This record gives sequence, structure tokens and C-alpha cells, in this order.
Amino acid sequence: MTSRLLKLYHRLPPRMRSAAATLRGWYLNRWRYGSDSGALMEEALERDHWTAAQWEAVGWTMQGLNRQQAARKLKIRHQNVSKRLGAAGWPAVALALKYIGHGLSHPKKGAIENAP
Repeated sequence: MTSRLLKLYHRLPPRMRSAAATLRGWYLNRWRYGSDSGALMEEALERDHWTAAQWEAVGWTMQGLNRQQAARKLKIRHQNVSKRLGAAGWPAVALALKYIGHGLSHPKKGAIENAP
């Protein structure tokens, strides 16, 4: 906001200031949240949790099993273990675990793409 508008705002009577602030709030709300915001929020919340199948794949992998061994435990193909791990965001999780395990030293650039 420009300083002139701000000075004008502060000179307004309290009820007009309240109305101006309300209008500005409505404007900012419309600017921040477009017509597709609801759908985008639902999509983000959908990605915010793991399914039971993803938890199983991540659990076996965290216990040190490779994809073949986890597939045998889960009685599925190893490609499906890979799909479940990918859907769970396993590369980022593995990098975070590695990051925590190394005393919180910052990971190198591009490490997410090269994570197991």
C-alpha cells in the first residue's frame, strides 16, 4: 500500500476504517484463493497421508529389506513395491532419514533425485 493511502486510511473515522479493512480483506482473499483453490487443497490433502499398502512397503524397506524381499513378504510383485514406495514419496523419506542419521548435515544438491 502506498504511504498516501495509508495516511488517508488513518484519517478515516473508525467505522469507515473498519469498512475499508473489510474490503481490503475480501480483495486479498479473492486474490489468494482462486476458483480452483478448493480442488487444489483437496488434492494436497489427499497426498498428505499414506495408505495401508504404502505403510507396509515403507515399513519393510525401513527394516532393511530390498524391493524383492519386501515383495515376497507382501506377496506382491516387486514392481508394485516400487509403485507403493514412489506414491509414498520414499526417495524424500529416505533422504530425510539419511540426513537425520548423519547428524543433520545438509544434503548435497540433487540428492533427492539420487536417493534409493
